[in-house]
Amino acid sequence: MDVDKANAALQDLGKSSWDQQEGAYKLLLKILGNINEKPDEQKFRSVKTTNAAIRGKLLDIPGGEAFLTSVGFVVDGESLTFGGDGEMAGVARDLVQEHANRAVEARLREERDRKIAEEKAKAGSGNINAKFSGTGYSAEDRERLRREAELDKMEREAAAKNHIPKSSKSKLPADQSGQFGTAGTATSAQFKRGG
Repeated sequence: MDVDKANAALQDLGKSSWDQQEGAYKLLLKILGNINEKPDEQKFRSVKTTNAAIRGKLLDIPGGEAFLTSVGFVVDGESLTFGGDGEMAGVARDLVQEHANRAVEARLREERDRKIAEEKAKAGSGNINAKFSGTGYSAEDRERLRREAELDKMEREAAAKNHIPKSSKSKLPADQSGQFGTAGTATSAQFKRGG
């Protein structure tokens, strides 16, 4: 078994559409699993290349036939016959399973990221109806929320215009040395002690 060639073939297979990948992974797992479980049964050790289902789901997909030959299948007329033992088939099956799991995870991440982007686009559109659609709010509730949000926005803008920046608030007196409360005035500590 040539693991590098097997991985390269699986990488090629991974460039196909998800439907093609899924069909190929399932078929490979079934073929290799059968050989692993019943290595002495000849019917599981051979794959007919003329079989339409095998051709369509695996052999016509880029990387499909290359994977089989890299893990020990050899061309035998109109068949591919496995030349290894059950353990080798198990190792090949595990390789397919690992690759298929990574492909599923990548696909789920892509789907999740797409949904997040759609939700962000809805939320960022400024359309209150889009933000609350599908949340159980009635059209009347959405309109009320929109009006409240507009009023809140106007109040914030008005408060910002009348806001006095922190730097212009009154400051405590300071003497020439920059020490607060020492320019001939008693400090709060002096008042408390009676001094």
